[in-house]
Amino acid sequence: MRSSRRQFIAVGAALAGGAQRAFAQDGARPITILAPFSAGGSDALVRAIAARMQDSLGQPVVVENRPGASGILAAQAVANTMPADGHALLFGGPAHYVLNALLFKKLPYDQTDLVPVAKVGELTFVLLVNPEKTKAANFKELLAASKQGAGGLSYASTGVGTMPHLLMELLSRQAGLKITPMVYKGVAATVQDLLGGHVQVGMPDLGSVEALLKSGKLRAIAITAPERLARLPDIPALAESVPDFSGTAWYGFAARKGTPAQDVARLSKAITDAVAHPEVAQRMQALNIRPTPGSAEAFGKLIASEKERWGEVIRQANITLDK
Repeated sequence: MRSSRRQFIAVGAALAGGAQRAFAQDGARPITILAPFSAGGSDALVRAIAARMQDSLGQPVVVENRPGASGILAAQAVANTMPADGHALLFGGPAHYVLNALLFKKLPYDQTDLVPVAKVGELTFVLLVNPEKTKAANFKELLAASKQGAGGLSYASTGVGTMPHLLMELLSRQAGLKITPMVYKGVAATVQDLLGGHVQVGMPDLGSVEALLKSGKLRAIAITAPERLARLPDIPALAESVPDFSGTAWYGFAARKGTPAQDVARLSKAITDAVAHPEVAQRMQALNIRPTPGSAEAFGKLIASEKERWGEVIRQANITLDK
């Protein structure tokens, strides 16, 4: 009897020790975050978040840049090939979780194979004009100016299917703004031609032109956030002129479908805690990304609503990225 009891205790201890060793080995495995852009810019934010996650989780968190193909390469890797065990994350925005599936007839991954983990923040855009080319001081005047000429106004677009393009399309439909896109490669080119007077209107992200707005070289008509920003209280929200209008580029993390719920919850908490850290908040402020952290459930609801919203705009305007 005593021998059997000793054998039972020994087996139990061995099993417990094995479980502890397995946990230690698993905890030593790095969590990999795929970032669908090159180093620089938003990359600094992801790495700041990763550093804070590493501290709170007690395991390595590494960031791997995988740019290319409108973010498809990184999203495809997480959705199709990386493990669904809490050790792989995608950092992305509307393109990766919503827009690519609406703009391309066929993707090499299914967006439903990515499960939301946590939202991080939002990027606000600004409707602006070159004051030497357009005298409009508010949206009402801009709307009137767009209807005066046969061709309306021209605006600098950062590319087909980008958030500024979709926001301007939505604004045109909701408010009757008469405006024609002039497509550029990137924000810098649009700002350059706005300053040069080659186009009259733009809708870049607020951070890229804030200094030019303060100097008076460009004039802000309104921002796309649902309400005015505390640091720029004199710039109205478009919703003040166009009821219910709002639109931002939001960012967040997702994992591969099948990742255990407890791992999603653990990662979600680590991410939202990281966003609250002063160093991360400072990075976000420098990038003009407003912290709006959210749980996996809240992020999932946002993605679902955005699919419905932008799907309607893209279908009505017949926007596509397929060649």
